[in-house]
Amino acid sequence: MTEIESNFNFINPSALAMVGYEAFEILGMEIHPIIHHSHEDQSPYQIEDCPMYKSFSYGIENSVSDEVLWRKDGTSFPVEYTSVPIEKNGQIFGSVVVFRDITARKEAERALKKAKDVAELATKAKSDFLANMSHEIRTPMNAVIGLSDLCLRTNLSPKQNDYLIKIHSSANSLLGIINDILDFSKIEAGKLDIENITFQLDKVLSNLATVISVKAQEKGLELLFAREPNVPMNLTGDPLRLGQILTNLANNAAKFTDEGEIIVSIALIEENQASCKLEFRVKDSGIGMSEEQLANLFQSFSQADSSTTRKYGGTGLGLAISKQLVELMDGKIWVESVPGEGSTFAFQAEFGIAGGIEYKELKPSPDLRGMKVLVVDDNEYARVILTDYLRQFSFDVHQAKTGEEAIRLVEQSETPYQLILLDYLMPGLNGIETAKKIVANYNVPDLKFILISALNQDEYSDEADFSLFANHLSKPTNPSLLFDVIMEVFGKLDAAKMSSRKDDNIDKSALQAIQGARILLVEDNKINQQVATELLEQGGFIVEIANNGQEALEMLDTTSYDCVLMDVQMPVMDGYT
Repeated sequence: MTEIESNFNFINPSALAMVGYEAFEILGMEIHPIIHHSHEDQSPYQIEDCPMYKSFSYGIENSVSDEVLWRKDGTSFPVEYTSVPIEKNGQIFGSVVVFRDITARKEAERALKKAKDVAELATKAKSDFLANMSHEIRTPMNAVIGLSDLCLRTNLSPKQNDYLIKIHSSANSLLGIINDILDFSKIEAGKLDIENITFQLDKVLSNLATVISVKAQEKGLELLFAREPNVPMNLTGDPLRLGQILTNLANNAAKFTDEGEIIVSIALIEENQASCKLEFRVKDSGIGMSEEQLANLFQSFSQADSSTTRKYGGTGLGLAISKQLVELMDGKIWVESVPGEGSTFAFQAEFGIAGGIEYKELKPSPDLRGMKVLVVDDNEYARVILTDYLRQFSFDVHQAKTGEEAIRLVEQSETPYQLILLDYLMPGLNGIETAKKIVANYNVPDLKFILISALNQDEYSDEADFSLFANHLSKPTNPSLLFDVIMEVFGKLDAAKMSSRKDDNIDKSALQAIQGARILLVEDNKINQQVATELLEQGGFIVEIANNGQEALEMLDTTSYDCVLMDVQMPVMDGYT
């Protein structure tokens, strides 16, 4: 470049095309009256602040990413540019300005921002829709479930009872599907949060047993829990979502298993003072899966293959939701399976260890340590699990797989057994028949019997010799409950405390102290009003109804209530307000 007096020495054809000038209109002319530029918001530069001006006047190099350049016709376009001073012998005599038209990039950025805004609006609309739909769908479902439950408490013919049981079961199944769809949508929208509260692991297992036992009983399956002794019982985390994962996996196992057992096991992987990593495994003896089928798992609306969906039904959402929930708990989930040999779904998750809550050591008093115990169960896994628990308690444990074998062991034992745990349903002699023969034929002083069964108590408690048993347990059981039952049998535990641990159902006698309490039920749905009122009145409470929050406030102004039960979404004034 040769030094000339004019402000413009050279401008290339591309730059001329961008700004809409001919070369003769540019060369030899001053820059600013012709090629002026401004900030991105199109506010003008004062000439002293102009980056180009500073470059050739003061030798200040500039690089600007968001500017606007004006064309000859008065239109503008976005640019990024650099302005580099040119020096010779220490003197500044010009600058080189290189600029790039970034119109396409800006349009892409605007399109991306618009798409992001649209997506955020769609997400918000979806979340609002889900919040409303959750209430609108569950309200009639609650009515179906509640009314069928109330009907089942009345005198019915066998056919009516059968119909209502199936209605009740189907409604609960439909509610489960609805909950899966709503949870999946919440996860997709990023609206599902994980709680962090204190809970007891045994309580989660107890709830799981309540939910799964009926399905397992219907198919004649053994549902078993196996927990390693070093697993912390008092945790912090989200017990509801943990239970949801276990329920999904156990329901899946029950669906694809026609005979055998479902085993839920828990092991400690890592532990420090504040937290732990637990591994949960749900093992079944069902149909199993091939490598090709395994590849489709954990995907939304997908099962192993279309034939599986046709035969067993289901939405295919349970595993996808479980995977998302496990990942929200900083864990991972996987499956091990062999066709025809069953499957094991396993996941690891992080939990805090709750402070300030002591969990008792499961050790008996000195006079019971080393006690000779016999476990009688035809299911090998059940025998092994119970034996492991009992050995943790320090007992001397022996096993039998039939009632006949148990009788032989009692007859041949040099030292008498002090406790026999008997499964109720076994080939040959059942548990009650076995206990009857032992008592009739062998003089074993102070021998105690405990009956264990997956059946409801009313299915065997009417048998004449049920009174031979000092206590009974439902399958699946956990170590702490098993320990407490044994301690109660031997007079080492208060029976009143024991009853509160054995059964989560409400003991109506325990309600006597508060029966007659006045309850205000605030609910806009007439059917739900009926369901809730009848359930509460059956418990001995006095119920009055308000149709919305405003009515509730007016009633509270004039009447004293012991408790208010309130719906959230109502007309006039909602529950939150």
